[in-house]
Amino acid sequence: MKKADFTKVFVALVLVFGIFYYLNQNNTFEALKNVSIADFGLLTIITFIGYLTMGLQTYFMLKEQYEIKISLVDVICLPVAMTLFGYIIPTNGGIIYSTLFLKAKYKVKATTGFALGVVLIYISFILSGVFGVIGYFLTDDLGPEIFYISTPLVLSPLLVRLGNQLFQLLPFSKQGFLGIFQSLINELVGSSSDMMKNKKIIFLNVLLTFIYLLITYVSFMKINEMLDLGINTFGLFVLLLTTRVSSLIRVLPGNIGIQELYMGSVFKLVGLTASLGAIFSLMWRFSTIVLMIPFGITHLLLNTHHIKPKEFFNRKGKKSDDI
Repeated sequence: MKKADFTKVFVALVLVFGIFYYLNQNNTFEALKNVSIADFGLLTIITFIGYLTMGLQTYFMLKEQYEIKISLVDVICLPVAMTLFGYIIPTNGGIIYSTLFLKAKYKVKATTGFALGVVLIYISFILSGVFGVIGYFLTDDLGPEIFYISTPLVLSPLLVRLGNQLFQLLPFSKQGFLGIFQSLINELVGSSSDMMKNKKIIFLNVLLTFIYLLITYVSFMKINEMLDLGINTFGLFVLLLTTRVSSLIRVLPGNIGIQELYMGSVFKLVGLTASLGAIFSLMWRFSTIVLMIPFGITHLLLNTHHIKPKEFFNRKGKKSDDI
């Protein structure tokens, strides 16, 4: 494990210990006593349906843009396996797993695999931004900070292309590391921009992302009911908007600790305590962890003949097309 990766794992463990200690000191775990196995099972089913929409997004993008059809097993299991590797590889492990897997099994170019993830992020950002802007103008409950955050999200593809054009002006040597990185970024942005021009891809992914957001909202309603928090529709909307954006940016393994701290901050915005926000986040996290064992690990084991686990941790020195 690289020193930087070890540091991230260490920070994640410190955050986990600190959060659990804080929650225990404040008796926040008492909120879990009334949670039934049946309710948690229903939450897990809702979460699984959300994963299915993510799998369908990957299926339609590859089919429409490159005429590549992934199997039903991959539609079902790949998104869950990506979450699993988000815990194993400290930074963006899910995208790395997806990219290497699609390259090994379906011969999808590495930059194309990354571009798939970028397009999904674009669409999520745009929809989240649109909801934020609409919510800002339709209700007086949302402050101007929501508008300031939402507007750049709507414009994210344009801002990324503009940033790439400026980055390409830097005079790096084409044979050097920065030059290779510059070329990789340019190809990645170009591939994702080409996908964004495909109207059918955009329509299907906007539809599926919208469905995913609705499913997430339903899961938040269920957690709200299970913990008897009494969050109103406005509060759940704020949670949905902010957590969707934060969940796409991974810094630590599985964003352990970061997600709980972030959710705690958002809970304070809707008039609740930070400790309840952390418990809310843990419930949401546990519903995904339950799925990682039967679906995530199974997907990895079924595809060891396509890609070896050691390849995820031995990427140093490979060309950009090999990752």
